[in-house]
Amino acid sequence: MVPLDHVLQTVRVGSQAKCDGGGSENQTAPTLYSQMSRGVKPDVSLHVIEFPLLGDPHSASFMVLRNPLPECESYHWDSDATLTKQVLNSDKFKDDLGGTRTGDVLYSLVGQHMREAVFPDTSHADKCGSAAAFDALKALAQTGDIHMFARVSDDRGALSIVPLGLLAMYQEAGKYVFAHDIRLVQPVALETLEETDCVGNWTFVLPSLLDGVSVPPPASLDADPRVLRTKEDFVNRFLNATDNGSPTGLLLLAHHQNGVLTFAKGDDIGFNRFERQFGPGSVAVLSACETGNLTGDTALVRRLNAKGADAMVATAFELDAEFGAAFAFNFADQVAHRGPESITVEQAFNSALAKTINDRSGGAQPIVSPERARGMSLELVLAGNPSLKICGAKPAPNSQQH
Repeated sequence: MVPLDHVLQTVRVGSQAKCDGGGSENQTAPTLYSQMSRGVKPDVSLHVIEFPLLGDPHSASFMVLRNPLPECESYHWDSDATLTKQVLNSDKFKDDLGGTRTGDVLYSLVGQHMREAVFPDTSHADKCGSAAAFDALKALAQTGDIHMFARVSDDRGALSIVPLGLLAMYQEAGKYVFAHDIRLVQPVALETLEETDCVGNWTFVLPSLLDGVSVPPPASLDADPRVLRTKEDFVNRFLNATDNGSPTGLLLLAHHQNGVLTFAKGDDIGFNRFERQFGPGSVAVLSACETGNLTGDTALVRRLNAKGADAMVATAFELDAEFGAAFAFNFADQVAHRGPESITVEQAFNSALAKTINDRSGGAQPIVSPERARGMSLELVLAGNPSLKICGAKPAPNSQQH
């Protein structure tokens, strides 16, 4: 199955001579999602296209399953509901998401907002419309986690980072309708199509002081030279470094607002300071607030993508600081202490999330409820190529075989 944004649909408009009313379909990037080049086989491909209609927000959505059901080969619907209006720019959505931090609001309400924005019609008026698509998604989640490729574009054609995984928190009659999670992958504007080397050159930016964070980094990272603790080290040793053309890995823990990264009070840096060009196949893990907002001056993801990052972890909203820090520490610890075998970025992402959920909600004295930990984990989004490889640890010289 090829995700729909890599299929070009040509439609003839008008009644010019020698033009018929048909269309032609051509795959624009036949190897982009092939097993050899990326190994991506999503269970579901969802495309949401926003556009103005008579001056009002509107959207058209298309969904296909890797294994279509007999009654519907694909699903399509249009609506005046848009993710930009009802999620990304909605004060109600943001307020309710903020309420989950204190436990005043359940994540099921956030899941309901997401369902109403993506699958607004529940009437089954169209055989293969919004309601049928949502039913198919729910049925698919009964057997295991759903691997979803989702492309969302706003009314200017720009890609949006949206935590659609929060759909899994939706409830009906007080019960979750998704037995398992939605594992989301979203595209980025610029991607390296050819195979790249594994990412072995990592930098972990884990500030010693970060407002709202009391979780200490693991002791296993204390003496790691790849860990940077201050803004000065980050600027001098990473931003000002010269790239050698090989893939680079960056894990960045910081607060972010209006295009400015903050490590501690007075330690600010604008996203436009990212001038370094990364090698193809580079990875950026951004455990910070609102890194995925691609509008206006908060274009951190777009900036890093333009500089060569082919895969990123980001969030569209203010991430819980403690959860974000715990995730960053777990991801860094996992990469720093890899075995000899390489793993994909997606494997590392899912593994770090699972450990963070367990750290925060497991044990005899859980910090947060399992429901809240699960919801927080679904706010983080993996964008770009999930199949990029993270290098395994190099063997010691005396252990090499000749």
